[in-house]
Amino acid sequence: MQEPVYSEKYKELDINIYHDEDARSPDEDGDDGLFLVGYHRNFTVDRGQRALVPICTDETFADGQRHYLDAKSRWYSYDEAKKEGLIDKETRRGEYTPGISQSLAQNIARGGKYEDGSVCDEAAEYVRKYHIFGLEAYIHSGVVLALSREGGFPDRQWDVSQLGLVFAAKKEWRMRKSAEKAARGLVSTWNDYLSGNVYGYVVEPGGDSCWGHYGDYDAPGGALEAGREAAEYEYKK
Repeated sequence: MQEPVYSEKYKELDINIYHDEDARSPDEDGDDGLFLVGYHRNFTVDRGQRALVPICTDETFADGQRHYLDAKSRWYSYDEAKKEGLIDKETRRGEYTPGISQSLAQNIARGGKYEDGSVCDEAAEYVRKYHIFGLEAYIHSGVVLALSREGGFPDRQWDVSQLGLVFAAKKEWRMRKSAEKAARGLVSTWNDYLSGNVYGYVVEPGGDSCWGHYGDYDAPGGALEAGREAAEYEYKK
């Protein structure tokens, strides 16, 4: 196991803080109330996915029978599929479908209109449902995000790209000011993820642990505070 970045004694317990080396992308939870999209070779998020294709079960895939899964896969016998761990599971296959394509995002940024000024119904629906903010990135030996024109980055002419949008649902944030604050919070979470500023704690003995704490581990509400609360609970037990 990796070395902790911080350790402390709490009564009879040890709290160890580690970098979360397998942190989940902030987009992985699929939150439709607050999310971003970006289109750059160094940072692409379009919320798309491949179609889920079910793998046949024991009842429909008798031993020795060969069964075709989809156009891009191969034939599997029952024994082969079982060895691959495919029985009674689903796998992501098929054509990739973007949730918001770059062209759709451009129409959304134009207020729901095509380049010629005509209405794009799909884009207009996003404009109706969401507060929308521009997204920029400083891309130089890494990616740092900010709401458009808020980054204060050097070398804007060369290293800053206007690459996407942030969406905050109007039904959750009625006022644009509060939606903007939420959008900044999301961008901050993304920056923590992109820079590896994500942590977890482990309390010993007992092994209580929790990962995926974005932001400095010693910040209020961070991994250390959570670890201390867990240690207190373990001590009382």
